[in-house]
Amino acid sequence: MENGGRVLPQKDLHTLLEHYAPSAKLRRRIEHLTRLAGGSVEPGLNPKFDDMVSASEAAEAIYTFHSERIPMTLQCERYALKQYLMYDPSTQPATVLRLRTRRTRIFTQARPPGYHAIMTMSSLLRMPGGQLDLVKEQARHLLHLLDATPSLTLRVLDFAAPIPFVDSDFTLLVMPNRRDDMVYVPFGLDGHTIKDKAKIDERVAYWRQAEQAALTEDETRDLLRSLADQGMETAMTTRRGA
Repeated sequence: MENGGRVLPQKDLHTLLEHYAPSAKLRRRIEHLTRLAGGSVEPGLNPKFDDMVSASEAAEAIYTFHSERIPMTLQCERYALKQYLMYDPSTQPATVLRLRTRRTRIFTQARPPGYHAIMTMSSLLRMPGGQLDLVKEQARHLLHLLDATPSLTLRVLDFAAPIPFVDSDFTLLVMPNRRDDMVYVPFGLDGHTIKDKAKIDERVAYWRQAEQAALTEDETRDLLRSLADQGMETAMTTRRGA
């Protein structure tokens, strides 16, 4: 492996990283080099996004906010395939599914980080390609994840939320030593990483504001059940506390 004669399978790499417990920075570097050695070019990944995904596994907690889409970590399989294959039909479905597996690995690792997501109602309704029948399937998938994943919380910012504005997507990683905390802000297929403490604190403050304005976890589950049952037919008439 060290001489480049054999590419390390991801499951073996994960086992070695768990055993030797390198720093978050070294871990990201090792994973990046392994993917390069294997010729694995994931769809739509830029280096900063790749670093964020790798760092997620070493994080203590992850806080995400999504205004118009569902993050791949929470996407059902058909949503992920529709999104990537519609954007680039030359992408192999197996490649998309490998990336999805990599993203969801944080839920099943030995010490999973707390994953706390806030999504707007638009995220639940705007399906890739306008494929509205996905609304029900995606809602069922989220309900299953919530039941099966103790480390996951989800709250929806509905249309009646008392909030001054809806911000752009971002992911906040809280790292064990706190010096490596970061925010990743996507921009199309690109994006940038924020490590300045003052700017990170701004994202934390916004996330907390959105959390206070969002539906409770129980109300979010009720909304998801409604979407899973009747889809778009009830989505637009759902009201807070109804």
